[in-house]
Amino acid sequence: MKTKVYLKLEDQDRHGAGCTCGKCNRNGKSYGVAAYEFDSADPIFVEYGPSEEAAMVNAELEAKKADLEVFPEDCDELTAIAREHLDIGTLEARHSDSLDFHEVSVWGLKAALQAAYDLGVHDEGEQNARDAAGASL
Repeated sequence: MKTKVYLKLEDQDRHGAGCTCGKCNRNGKSYGVAAYEFDSADPIFVEYGPSEEAAMVNAELEAKKADLEVFPEDCDELTAIAREHLDIGTLEARHSDSLDFHEVSVWGLKAALQAAYDLGVHDEGEQNARDAAGASL
């Protein structure tokens, strides 16, 4: 299973006019886009480009090379599961039958339920590890 990440515009970097690194614009300024796992505050990587758009493209290419699955920044883990397994773009109610009710396959539903279960088991394991670490202090 691919690691699910979102890309976020992070920072700007100034190398100075005349920089030839290839990641800066003509004023020596570059933009950074970081890839984050949904449950982590630390970026997996940061890619730079001479504009926000170029930095995003560079980050998307890097994510593809690293075999990471990119989701929008505002996408939580359950929405990512719904998008991946059920082709449902959002879990927000939109108050329209054609938008809120979906026909899904049983194998897609089974895969989504398994992914959600696995996510819960993973989160519970991390919580137990944190609890054990706190108890040993």
